[in-house]
Amino acid sequence: MIVNSTELQNNFGKYLILAAREDITVTRNGIPIAKLIGL
Repeated sequence: MIVNSTELQNNFGKYLILAAREDITVTRNGIPIAKLIGL
């Protein structure tokens, strides 16, 4: 899943739950900057 940084900030709890099931790539200005990975 790909999500922009603003969306991640506004809905962080939702994406923490989703990260348990799949990796989330965070973008800023369309450029990948980070990856959220569940344990």
